[in-house]
Order: sequence, then C-alpha cells, then structure tokens
Amino acid sequence: MRGSILLSIGPRVLSGPDWLLATSSLPAAVLTLFSHRRYLTIDGRSRTIVIRRRLLWFVRRERSVAFTDVKNILYELDDLNVWTMIGMTGDTFDCYKVGLRLQDASELHLFSFLGAGTFQRGWDSAPWMPDWFFAVESTFDMSGAQSIQSSQFIEKLQELLNVPLGRGTA
Repeated sequence: MRGSILLSIGPRVLSGPDWLLATSSLPAAVLTLFSHRRYLTIDGRSRTIVIRRRLLWFVRRERSVAFTDVKNILYELDDLNVWTMIGMTGDTFDCYKVGLRLQDASELHLFSFLGAGTFQRGWDSAPWMPDWFFAVESTFDMSGAQSIQSSQFIEKLQELLNVPLGRGTA
C-alpha cells in the first residue's frame, strides 16, 4: 500500500552515487520552533559520516564517524498510539527509527520517520462483530509514506556503508 507524504514527517534526503545528505524536515523544525535541527552528511570518497545537531537554538554538536567504525545499521518500528500499542482497535502511529551500531557497541541515532499507520483490529472488538463491519475503515484507511521513505533511506545507507542491517534500539 502506498502512503501519503502529507501524513508523515521524515528527513529531507538527497543522494548521489557516493554521497548522501539528510536534514530535519521543515514540519519537524516548525513543530520544535526551530530549536532542534539535525544534519547528516555521508561522503563515500572520504569514507566519513558527519552528524551535526543544533539544540535549543544555540548549542551545536558535531560527531564524525569513519565507515570502518560502523558495525551495522539499526532499524526499529514503534507504535506511538497508546491504544493500538496495547492491542485495541484503531489506527497505528508509526515511528521508524534509523541508527548505526558502532564497533564499540555504542548506538548512534540518525533519524526518525513518523506518520499515520494502518487500521488495526484489536482484542477490544467484540468477537461477534463480523469482519465486514470493519470493511469501510480498512478500505478507506489512509497512511503515511514513512515506511517507504525509511526503507529507501536504509537501502541507500547499506549501499554506501556496505554493512548489514541489525537489531537494536536506534
């Protein structure tokens, strides 16, 4: 199922054959009153990853990581809707987190992709309710593009870094 970019928030990503640039999205910047921004630069020629962050408008942090220090790419999905998280009926709110696990076992968060998820029938729906009762909700359900966008981001990271996908918290 294809999602709508209007129902998701994720980084703005630009890439080429041996480079990738990603920045916090404009909607995310507006939601934080421009107090938090993240910039990611991956350069295949110099084989470095540079992460720049701005916190609370003035505090700036920068971290550089060599390709050889990356063990694997972390990819995690969380449901931020409290009701569907505990198994009740409703629409999920997806949060895909992407990060890196380094050789020293530390984890480095890169970006999160947020958006409206899909309809989920939970344990709270009465067992006597037939499936067709939820057909309208399932048929006209709208979801965001966060799943597709995060997958494309992961594929580009794997192509540039040449490391596998791993489990963990991003």
